[in-house]
Amino acid sequence: MEKNNSAFTMIETIIVLGIIGILVTIGIFSFSISAKTSRDATRRADLESISGVLEDYNNKYGTYPINDNELRNYYSNNLKIDEPKDPKTKVEYSYSPVRCIEKYQVTTCPSYILSTTMELTNTTYSVDKYGVINND
Repeated sequence: MEKNNSAFTMIETIIVLGIIGILVTIGIFSFSISAKTSRDATRRADLESISGVLEDYNNKYGTYPINDNELRNYYSNNLKIDEPKDPKTKVEYSYSPVRCIEKYQVTTCPSYILSTTMELTNTTYSVDKYGVINND
């Protein structure tokens, strides 16, 4: 009497499980990269948005905010929204006024730098009133 073995052998099962494991690993790695790329795009868009708010502030007051607290207050009091934050860490972006001058007890700042660290490349991305100044 002949025996009919239609089941998988142990070796075949191990090979199939190994291939599935490799495909899952590739999928997780690809998802991780696309998530980082998406968060970096959000960071760029946030800095562009903040730049627009800073230009509005400059048009209204003739100077840029002298510190990040002044910028945050402008967001909450005039725009009635919160300042954008990093999509992963939920920390505000770095705002630095540039070349501030104090004259007659009034401080004016003619420029600024906004910066953040890109997650995918681990480099600094900075903008000023003229646009992107550092995209390592």
